Amino acid sequence: MPSLIESLKIRILSIIDSVQPSGKYKCLILDDYTEHLVYSIFQAKNGILAEILNHNVSNIAKVDQNRKTEPYLDAVYLLKPNRYVIECLKTDFSMGKPRYAAAHVFLLPTVQGDSESLSSQDYCLKVKNSAIGRYSKTIKTVHVDFFPRESQIFSLNNPESLEIFYNQHCLNLVTSQVKAISQQLTSVCATLGEYPVIRFFKPPSFNVQLANPKGEFTYLPQLQDIFGNHPNPAQVLPFMIANQFQQDIDDYARLNNDFPDVENSERPRSIFLILDRTIDMKAPLLHEFTYQAMIHDLIKLSGHANNEYEYSYPKGDSNIMEDKKALLDESDKQWVALRHLHMQDALLQLNNTMTQLIKENPHLANTKSSLTISDMQDSIAALPMFAGFKENYSMHLQMIEKCLTSVTEKDLNSVADFEQICATGGVDSDNRNIRLGTITDQLVSLIHYDATTSTSITRTNMDRVRLILLYLLHKGEGIFEQDFQKLKIHAKLNDYDMQVIRNCSQFGLPISKKPVPDDLKAAGLDSKSFEKQHRAYEKEYEKYKKHVVNGTLAFSTIDTDQPFITSRFLPGIKKIVEGLVKNQLHSSLFPYTKDEPDEKDEESGTFEDEDYRSSLRNPRTKASWAKPSAVSSSPLSAITSNPGNSNGSSMGLSPRASRVKQAPREQRIFIYLVGGGITMSEARTIYELSRKYPNKEIFLGGDDILTPSSFLRSLSRLNTDRAGLRLQKDTVSNDISRRKIPEYLFASANPIQTPTIPIVPTSTNVSSATISSSKSNSPKFQSKPNRIVEEDKLKKKESKTKKFASFFK
Repeated sequence: MPSLIESLKIRILSIIDSVQPSGKYKCLILDDYTEHLVYSIFQAKNGILAEILNHNVSNIAKVDQNRKTEPYLDAVYLLKPNRYVIECLKTDFSMGKPRYAAAHVFLLPTVQGDSESLSSQDYCLKVKNSAIGRYSKTIKTVHVDFFPRESQIFSLNNPESLEIFYNQHCLNLVTSQVKAISQQLTSVCATLGEYPVIRFFKPPSFNVQLANPKGEFTYLPQLQDIFGNHPNPAQVLPFMIANQFQQDIDDYARLNNDFPDVENSERPRSIFLILDRTIDMKAPLLHEFTYQAMIHDLIKLSGHANNEYEYSYPKGDSNIMEDKKALLDESDKQWVALRHLHMQDALLQLNNTMTQLIKENPHLANTKSSLTISDMQDSIAALPMFAGFKENYSMHLQMIEKCLTSVTEKDLNSVADFEQICATGGVDSDNRNIRLGTITDQLVSLIHYDATTSTSITRTNMDRVRLILLYLLHKGEGIFEQDFQKLKIHAKLNDYDMQVIRNCSQFGLPISKKPVPDDLKAAGLDSKSFEKQHRAYEKEYEKYKKHVVNGTLAFSTIDTDQPFITSRFLPGIKKIVEGLVKNQLHSSLFPYTKDEPDEKDEESGTFEDEDYRSSLRNPRTKASWAKPSAVSSSPLSAITSNPGNSNGSSMGLSPRASRVKQAPREQRIFIYLVGGGITMSEARTIYELSRKYPNKEIFLGGDDILTPSSFLRSLSRLNTDRAGLRLQKDTVSNDISRRKIPEYLFASANPIQTPTIPIVPTSTNVSSATISSSKSNSPKFQSKPNRIVEEDKLKKKESKTKKFASFFK
């Protein structure tokens, strides 16, 4: 299975390799956004991106930093365009002597919207018609705008999607946000060369509780929404994105003759399923006991991808501790081996690793048959010959110890038992149905707060809010206002906490309820129309009833084979993806953006008829006029040994000719969750399904990586006014409008050289720190600058000779 990280690396390197100047070397120019993107997938060693420098790149710099003039180099610009970035770019070629020999401009997609006045195509034309035009050899839009977090997991780096889509004060942002998401999903498909069948989640247009099998009706605050006057965002978001995505991927296919990748023609056409958070509201609230999920829940992480762990470690052989940082990513083999294990199994595996090491090094032997965390820490202290292993092992032990301490302090074993009962529909570990009254009593006990009582249990308000929300989701019919007040007093919650709970109703979920009115007219309905709607709902309900639990749609299930009683809940995404793999998803609940394909194999979900399958792999017929325009987004999906001309007319060898042939093809399945992001339990589920169905390649993406704390924070902001939200989109837009072009960029021949050691960005708002290669750390390029300068002098001499020769003709 291809890694999303490696696939995007190849695509970006192919962009760089497509530029082959006569002088061999070039420089790479980034902006804040693309610097963040590049550093998220390429490993920097001592601040140096060696993987990029090895592709004949002499240095890497920021478009708005103070750079020296290098007229002997071509510049490769990889930029996310906006007014500020484009103006900085223009100064390189509009102030007397050009800073570089030529410009190769590659722009990421943008959409015209609230914070952006131009589309990427408009920016391409703007660049072409400016002073850069005479020096530009390439001006293209390239679809590389997404952030792979793991080999099968990607993010769109939009942590504020819940606020944008579910806060009524952000309605004017929705359309542009949908278009931006669509362009990013197109980037995912363009990178992997896939032209998928697109499906989306279409929840019923009514609250299923109003048409339950008993025919009982409960009056809810959402009654007006149910009848279509004000549809809930959850009912239309997946459709909006799927529809826009279909248009964008069709346009991309029309403009790019080598898309989809011909190597994918032998595999069944991929499927791209778009869901939203309402398919599983419990997953972001539960305490997970697997290693990766527990770390993201209980330990504070930092970094632009929220995957940096700060820890203390002895400096050299001394007892002096120094602060260090480690990335929890797939470059750490120990992390990959542990991340999806239950915490108890993770500790056992570390124990086994230490036992094996002791076996191979008898002088480290410990007389104890079972090693504790303290024993293991003492053992690794005596391993000077394994410095790298020792530090990494110590870090993982520290994280496990922190998590286990939190388990004890928060009494998570008791909490998890209650959570699992609520999340699994009121079923306990012995598979017995628990009465709602008993569950209510358990909740009252767990959230009780008494400052006068001495207890070692430290349970925060947010811990109590998570329990209350899980209870309400299980109850399925909301509670009356007086019950809210009782909860607030009993648990000592404040107004902020109560707002978090109430805001769950923004998803169309039954959180609060009002008394049933004396007659239907009080609800604004006459009995005749009400009975008509009732019959229509009962008929429609039959399509969805197998997914209804306690009055709401639910896809989560119970793992009856799970040895740990605190891990019985299975995220809803598992049932959905398995239904997709087996071709068992109902088209009324998960419709297609285009006509539903037929002649499917019911078990495998693949297409039986070869001719039909072939037509699905190439689903559009290109007319002779459908050729890429001068500023089209040509696919750059492979590194080529002979990238072709540097004049921008060709990207070199076709990806069809340059890729290494691979083994038989499996069908690819893409899942995208809009509205909040994806949880660690959902990410783990995707890997488990990939192992269960080896004939499928399954990828999961979302707006961001979702943790319980980030989910609750977003919930708290769903009623905040636009100014109070301080959205990153608004902040960046205001910053761009006020930002002035640095004065030093207007110098035509700036003699200042960039620093040799770059600063690696550590947050989403990447600093404008310099990124350039270090000559001392890159021996391959040590003698290059002098040789290039000499070559440049020789070219100038030859140019003068030709000039004088032409003068005397």
